[in-house]
Amino acid sequence: MLSTSSDYCNLPKTQDIEGVKIKFVGQGHFRTKGIKGDEKEFKYVVKEKVKPLEYLFESVKTIRRTLMELKKFSPDVTHIFLPFPVSSILCLILRIRGKKVYLDVDDLITGQAEQSGHKTLAIIRFFEKMGVMFANRISVCSEYLKQKYGKKATIIPNMVYIDEYNQKQKGNKNITVAYIGNFGYYQSCDGLINEIPRILKNTDSTVHFTFIGGGNTLNNFIEKTKDMNNVIVKGWLNKKDIIISLSTSSIGLLPMDDVSVNKARHPLKLLEYQASRMAVIAPKVGMLKEYTNGENIIFYNAGDFSSMADKIIELCNNKKLREKITENGYKFVKKYNVNTIMKKWIRFYEV
Repeated sequence: MLSTSSDYCNLPKTQDIEGVKIKFVGQGHFRTKGIKGDEKEFKYVVKEKVKPLEYLFESVKTIRRTLMELKKFSPDVTHIFLPFPVSSILCLILRIRGKKVYLDVDDLITGQAEQSGHKTLAIIRFFEKMGVMFANRISVCSEYLKQKYGKKATIIPNMVYIDEYNQKQKGNKNITVAYIGNFGYYQSCDGLINEIPRILKNTDSTVHFTFIGGGNTLNNFIEKTKDMNNVIVKGWLNKKDIIISLSTSSIGLLPMDDVSVNKARHPLKLLEYQASRMAVIAPKVGMLKEYTNGENIIFYNAGDFSSMADKIIELCNNKKLREKITENGYKFVKKYNVNTIMKKWIRFYEV
């Protein structure tokens, strides 16, 4: 199998599956390295703005690498990740060459562009339509996208390699509430800042907040929380350090507004929280409708951080409820383990 993204969820783990061999080509992510420091210092990164010529150069390199690997590797499956311009152009080239092409699509690209008022939205939409047009089959992660793309689309949800995560029971005296994700236009915890004093005042346990991630509003978030003793902003971390942070956290936050980019998602962070034995607070948006309120997740009203704060207080003060949500969530997330979901991918690839 040839894949144009080495960051594609837990696909590298399938190297361990008998009969599956994967070759990765692609651009990856443009990121700066994190700034090291102790717990009291803020560690953060800012995504670099990639210049058009740099992007064009990398795109040409990706296309050349892909075509070289196709000739050398002769894969049974060619998997194109997301309808970026380079991905859509590859779809066209490969179809002209008579190859069968599988395209993984989500609403992240157009949805992000819509939420941020991106000037190139029309171009992004054009390449998305182009990729969908030339792909033989499309994989999506939500019912929302299945309806959008029709018969070509097959729903394959996100997956998590559960054994990577620490599932030890958390203590009850000190409770850490964690957020991992974007600080930006379509997902952020900025609205929770004003609620933190109320949460601390109305909880029986000592509560700490840990925020992890990157994005265009991160520096503003750091500035607003720098004088809060119970708040640590770690910025962007690698996966190993994220797993360590989750191992000491009891509650996971998943703020999602009711917009297209979130309706289209099956959040990987949700699975990571539950694999780490954490109780999750989230809105009933998109694929989260699979979950049951009060059984394996606690729902708050989308966009209402006062509602989220109420649920944090409830979970902090109700040990039995917190443990119930945690254990039921851990049982539920097993259906999304890599070995289970990869069987769906193998069927999708028709090999």
